Amino acid sequence: MTAMREIMLNGKWPLVLPEHRAARSEWLHGWETARLDSMFANLRPGMTLVDVGSEEADMAGLFASWGCDVVLMEPNPRVWPNAAAIFRANELEDRVKGWWVGLASDVDDFGSSLNPSGGTKGWPECANGPVISDHGFMSLADGRGTCAQITLDTFVKHLDVWPDAITMDVEGGEVFVARGAQALLSSDRPPLVWVSVHPEIMMHAHNVYANEFFTEFHKNGYVKTLLDWDHELHVLFHRPDIHTDVVLPCSRHGYDHD
Repeated sequence: MTAMREIMLNGKWPLVLPEHRAARSEWLHGWETARLDSMFANLRPGMTLVDVGSEEADMAGLFASWGCDVVLMEPNPRVWPNAAAIFRANELEDRVKGWWVGLASDVDDFGSSLNPSGGTKGWPECANGPVISDHGFMSLADGRGTCAQITLDTFVKHLDVWPDAITMDVEGGEVFVARGAQALLSSDRPPLVWVSVHPEIMMHAHNVYANEFFTEFHKNGYVKTLLDWDHELHVLFHRPDIHTDVVLPCSRHGYDHD
């Protein structure tokens, strides 16, 4: 039985996590404060949020606790038991509306050594394993050719899920995910996209400048708002032509709340 413990993330939001995650002291006082405050200010109960690079799905669990329906995309099969454990411990499994075990990318490549796995019910088979803390990361830089890939354009059609928002943390593969979502980004959904940008990894691993990634959004009418730069560059993209009530930070220090 995996030990689980409730924490108060950033001193604001209760969340039950496996002990190895709950023990992270930075989560109690200031984990990606600007990004999470922006998401809390703009996400509404009933919205569908696609989490690209959900890893252990602790943040997805937080968004589900706010009333969002979530779709999880994570390439590393070893981390899926952690995701299932977090959603069960927080009694949020009914908020999971879809999943993909594989990479989000600019190509559809299902002919790899790992079978593609995506669905709308239950959990993938790999979620039945033990909760572990040494699962590691998997990104496009090291996963191409060994892990199934899918574009967001194909994925949302496959699931028939049309997101109100996307959050993305893909360790340098951002531009490829955006290139694989051009039909989606040019439509009327999603009007809100949060991205944790990794300019150094993007350049070192893929020889791509961050501006090339930003262009994928700008050409589809998105406005970029810099939220913060801590261990990553946190950016909100929104479509003012279709979403006029977006809440932007009142200053670099945060938001006004009612």
